Amino acid sequence: MDRYRQSRMTMKRRLALIQTAILLVVILTGVVWFRGSIKPNTSRYTMAAELAVRALATDSSLVKLTHNHKQLPSLMTTILAATNAAGAAIVNNNGVALDGAGDFKTGELISVPSSTKASVLSQTVGSEVIVSATAPLVDTVSHDRIALKLVYRIPRSETIMLVVHLLEALVVAMAVGLFLSWGVGRWIRNQTFGLELDELKELIQEQEAMFHGIREGVIGLDDDGRFQFANSGAVHLLDLPQRHLRRPVRVLIPDGRLQAAILGEIKGRDTVVVHKDRILVVNRRYVEAHGKPLGYVVTINDRTESEALLREIDGMLGLTEALRAQAHDFSNRMHTVVGLIEMGATREAIEFATDLTLRDTQLMDRLTSDIANPIIVALLLAKSAVAAERNVEFRLGGAVLLPTELPHANDLVTVVGNLLDNAIEATQGVPNAWVTLRLQRHQTELVVEVSDSGPGVLIEEREAIFVDGFTTKKVGGGLRRGLGLAMVRQLVERYHGDVEVTQEVGACFRVTLPGIFEPEMEEPEMEEMAAHAQNSER
Repeated sequence: MDRYRQSRMTMKRRLALIQTAILLVVILTGVVWFRGSIKPNTSRYTMAAELAVRALATDSSLVKLTHNHKQLPSLMTTILAATNAAGAAIVNNNGVALDGAGDFKTGELISVPSSTKASVLSQTVGSEVIVSATAPLVDTVSHDRIALKLVYRIPRSETIMLVVHLLEALVVAMAVGLFLSWGVGRWIRNQTFGLELDELKELIQEQEAMFHGIREGVIGLDDDGRFQFANSGAVHLLDLPQRHLRRPVRVLIPDGRLQAAILGEIKGRDTVVVHKDRILVVNRRYVEAHGKPLGYVVTINDRTESEALLREIDGMLGLTEALRAQAHDFSNRMHTVVGLIEMGATREAIEFATDLTLRDTQLMDRLTSDIANPIIVALLLAKSAVAAERNVEFRLGGAVLLPTELPHANDLVTVVGNLLDNAIEATQGVPNAWVTLRLQRHQTELVVEVSDSGPGVLIEEREAIFVDGFTTKKVGGGLRRGLGLAMVRQLVERYHGDVEVTQEVGACFRVTLPGIFEPEMEEPEMEEMAAHAQNSER
């Protein structure tokens, strides 16, 4: 569930663990090899000790002397001298030394086997073999035992063999370490696709410079749809957080067309997406290297500026055509005036010219007086010219006075311009075609309503027309279709407004934009502000 929160183990930690594991294996191999190879021949020492202790235990004269406690000290000293032992003692049945000499002290507790037979224990310490031997005395009444501790020095030849075995253990351990290091090297080469460290360093430097130096967004995804990498362009375009690696796309990208395009749920190339105030083109491609799947690479191109230029050029072309038609119409009018004058109908020529002037300036006067904002007035004049050139009647059904300095003028141009363009194109070729624009104010809200005499919008398409790339128009001229209404929807959502499509004669688009106007003050507040202004002047 929270797999994306688990960070990958860093290379530094991996190498530290690998080195630690190799070191432990090498040490363990050396110890096992050395302990398995050094087996000193202690059989002759144990056999000699067993013979010596049995001979003492079965010597009847010696046994008699052990019953005389006064003679025990001298007896133990004699035994040490005769056997060249490191220690000698007479031990009772409880393991307590009745008398001892050398390494065995009187009263010392000595380990005594429970069997009634002779026992021998040997231990190798460095270059010496220590043998402890015990045997019961022939006198079975007291159950006393005689104990000897004999120390034998290993011959020099065997010491040399120990050194040789130690060197063998070191060689074997080094061989194991080299083999493991070679295996780790092969694993690292597989991880780096056969590149050496210097080559990998240069490749990373070149990739970083190129990766973050391009404006286009580039992201990498694994098979589970989690971010593997993202360059600076992608972080900027998608508004990704700083910690986005190994996190799913569905968590960081809101539900919608952009998420579907990145995850490959929308098939095809050059998928157009409207994200906030940007127009993005998304492409997704599966990538593998040396037969090993790497995941998916998604490229994101920001086409906002280019699309704006294309639309501006398209508008200029339309305006040029309108001006050309108007110039042609004006030329015809002038020919008519000239013809009337030549015929001597001066009064009719004056009335004809005056009527034309009044008709041309009527719309401009109404827009200037009812709307006032120069940007919106200029837009509507241009759209009316385009409509007239395409034999579409432009109607202003209702207007509202807009402030001269309107902070949201550019957004309003986007909404009104796109709606009028769609309406004009929808009615082009329809007999007696018309387009109506209505502007209404409800407190701080501005309602933009555009209706036309076209064929309308099918009920099943009234949601789809706002999806990026959806269009019923013929694509041509290099201009991407299906973006205008998507941009209107994005802008309306940013204002927390609403857009509604209904059917009257043709299609009717009603857009509500809250917060366009300042709140209106009540009458008492206005009187209070006026009184405060008068007091300030005094």
